[in-house]
Amino acid sequence: RIMSPSTSINRYIQRMDELETSLMKGIKSLINERAYHVRDNIRRLQAMNPMRKIELFQNRLEMLDRNLLRSITHYLTIKKKALHHVTGQLDSLSPLSILSRGYSITRKLPSMTILTSSAEVSPGDRVDIRLYKGRIGCIVEKSLDEEDLS
Repeated sequence: RIMSPSTSINRYIQRMDELETSLMKGIKSLINERAYHVRDNIRRLQAMNPMRKIELFQNRLEMLDRNLLRSITHYLTIKKKALHHVTGQLDSLSPLSILSRGYSITRKLPSMTILTSSAEVSPGDRVDIRLYKGRIGCIVEKSLDEEDLS
């Protein structure tokens, strides 16, 4: 059986529509695939961008700077506490601190030698007694040894 020309034309038109639809789908798929590759390449280019790397390094440097400052502050705090402790110990051993607790420094005049024993002076010797606040000039009346005190 022979087809009529209009039926044959309609079939060709339908076939062309199908081919056009298929071609459009293929073109859209190809465009989407190419767009994905373009976006991926842009992303990779941005990752390799020197300005981005500089920004990342600047952020890292700022973080390291903050950490260093925090560490130095902590270190200085520990050292200040240790210094304060040692200063307190030194202060308790200073001559003026010892004098403030009631001790004195006694020197024989005129040589100004520091006396450590009563045997170093005789009656009539002059001595200078250094107190926490002030001095006293004295004349020795008598000198007693340890055994004389018991």
